Amino acid sequence: MTADDTRPRPTGSGHTWHTDPARELAYRRWMRADLPSAAAGCVVEDLDGVHRLYSQDDPEGRILLTEWKARLVPRLGMAQERTFGMIDHALRQTYGAKYLGFHLIALDRTEDPEQAGEMWINGRPSDLAALRRCLLGESTGRPYEFKW
Repeated sequence: MTADDTRPRPTGSGHTWHTDPARELAYRRWMRADLPSAAAGCVVEDLDGVHRLYSQDDPEGRILLTEWKARLVPRLGMAQERTFGMIDHALRQTYGAKYLGFHLIALDRTEDPEQAGEMWINGRPSDLAALRRCLLGESTGRPYEFKW
């Protein structure tokens, strides 16, 4: 594998995928070693961003969710699609217009938005200015559309 190859590869028992095992958090290693695998019915996901945008006029605020990828992918994988889709559905039912949706941010082979040669938001080409607006709830565009 080359240094710029960001394709996922299996690690551990094979029920999670990582692009860099050296950066994996210890509790994730523990869960992979001690909990049943996805094939046995246990999927563990971590959500990258929960953004609450509030003001003095609206102390509860509005909320949006983000999942970040360091590779250009138009869709989530099946496990994240189902898991995050369930959360998205519950938030839509509970918070209505105060929930600004789920957003998949995909950057071209980097974790730094300012270094990304290409960027997608919810599977559509985008740019840094649009990303800022999205994360601040100013103009989120169409949220990610779950297909579960």
